[in-house]
Amino acid sequence: MDVVFDSSVEAFLSHAGATLMRDEAANSLIFGLCDDLRRGRYAKHAPVLARVNDSRGRLLTVAFQTPPHNLVVSFCEDSSAWPALATALANAKVTAPGALGPAREVVEFADAWKNETGTQLRMGLASRIHQLSKVLWPAQPGGEMRNATTTDLELVRDWTVRFMQESVPDEVVPIEEIVRTAEQRVAEGKLFLWIDGDSPVCMAQLTGQTPNGIRISGVYTPPDRRRKGFASALVAHLSQRQLDEGRRFCFLYTDAENPVSNRIYQRIGYREVCECRHVLFDG
Repeated sequence: MDVVFDSSVEAFLSHAGATLMRDEAANSLIFGLCDDLRRGRYAKHAPVLARVNDSRGRLLTVAFQTPPHNLVVSFCEDSSAWPALATALANAKVTAPGALGPAREVVEFADAWKNETGTQLRMGLASRIHQLSKVLWPAQPGGEMRNATTTDLELVRDWTVRFMQESVPDEVVPIEEIVRTAEQRVAEGKLFLWIDGDSPVCMAQLTGQTPNGIRISGVYTPPDRRRKGFASALVAHLSQRQLDEGRRFCFLYTDAENPVSNRIYQRIGYREVCECRHVLFDG
């Protein structure tokens, strides 16, 4: 096994991009982070851009990190890659609060990381990646979609905190950073609200641009506004806008243990690609 650390996103993608493109939806988080790095996000720390090749130079898997966040690993057909990767990362003094990736692969990597470093493991959220290429229109509630503006910032901050507390309680990223990111999305025109009458009733944002698509995330409806079709309408309209602008796909993550959200998105055209897992490293 040969573990290679690239010094730039361009070098990383020149070697790994074609292989990752075979599963663009499953690797949408990695592609999205590459796009973020190109746009100057996560500039405080150098990223970890690691590739594992076999003896013939064939790419087996990658590990990607924007410190101090989670490591992200990709699909891998050869489980013998994980000990080599764990050893190389440990020797490079890489630290992380956990790892994300396809369910089988991330658990195998986490076991290798535990054997290498002695860290304790804890299973976090199980999620599913979905892909859409055609919107199936749901019944439409009253209201319409619009961009969030600076006048909505207080609401966006509040809903962002509530979304994180409710949907990803194991997230270790400081809430201040998450709120700043949401504020950035507003400034970039990438955060959207569904307006019923004069009141915002649902929120969603665009993030994680890939070569052929983009990810929708942070979908939040306050409890007293749920089960009225607002989230379905907002995600459907936002997805259609992306397709109209020339993207082939939209992607999103759902909680694997939440049948309601999975059903909602499937009804508007999202199809499951793979199941993912978050494993936390408890020191």
